[in-house]
Amino acid sequence: MTESFDTYEKSFEDAQNVFDGRLDVTDRSTAVLPTNGQQSVEFMVDNGEEAVDFAVDNGDEENKFFPVTIDTQYLRDDTSKLFVNRVLLMHNPRLGVLSPIIITKDPEHKGEFQITMLNQPYDAKIGFSKGMHFGVSVKAQTRVAGFGGHGQAGGFEQGHFSGVILGGSDNRIANSLVSGGDAATHDILAGALPDAPRKTGGISETMAAKGMLDIPEPITQPLPDKVLLQTYWHHKLEGDDGPVGGDYANATKLMLGAGVRALGAAGLERARLLVDDAVRGAA
Repeated sequence: MTESFDTYEKSFEDAQNVFDGRLDVTDRSTAVLPTNGQQSVEFMVDNGEEAVDFAVDNGDEENKFFPVTIDTQYLRDDTSKLFVNRVLLMHNPRLGVLSPIIITKDPEHKGEFQITMLNQPYDAKIGFSKGMHFGVSVKAQTRVAGFGGHGQAGGFEQGHFSGVILGGSDNRIANSLVSGGDAATHDILAGALPDAPRKTGGISETMAAKGMLDIPEPITQPLPDKVLLQTYWHHKLEGDDGPVGGDYANATKLMLGAGVRALGAAGLERARLLVDDAVRGAA
């Protein structure tokens, strides 16, 4: 995976030549963690409940997972600082195992949240891998203020760049950018694609579904108010600096580099020709 990341970064830098150095290189990882967000979730494990052992070997302490029940109505207050952009685990019905999840909030619509699950088993002996960290980070960092915004980066903004990358790979998306301009870009960022029966959940999910990102295809759903989420915490979800979350450095830049690599030279040139369309009509 490290080799892939190095390749993605080089692809992004190569794209700068095609885009005349205009691409936004902002690192959004520092914008992910909320204020006072380094507080551990360890103390939030359910009082009085025993750790759940999902392993055959019940004596192995590595396989102890502690239940954390989240009442989503309290995400609208300070409780969100504990759980938004933090990695926890939930039962994955597709695989029959625990998989990483991350809760993200909409930076433009107060009180709206999503939950995203990576379709990948969490192995207690390995813990939170670099690939998992990248997978949740591309979600978290595309859900911060400024991604998809206007005039904040001094260059061609990364959200709009992701739109033209998809346009370079899909004629239907390219046509929607030509006809719809900036409004079409924001539809794409929200996961609403031309002729698609349902939203993907966001730009990282769309790129993964199209094979442009080397991460297990994530599933994203809106998070309803007033539901109880049964999640689990494992001690390897705690890093040296606090709970692990979507803060992999330059995740969006690497995501875009992966898209550039998937496009190839011809696709990247098609994307370049869509730049003016992608921002046309922006307020």
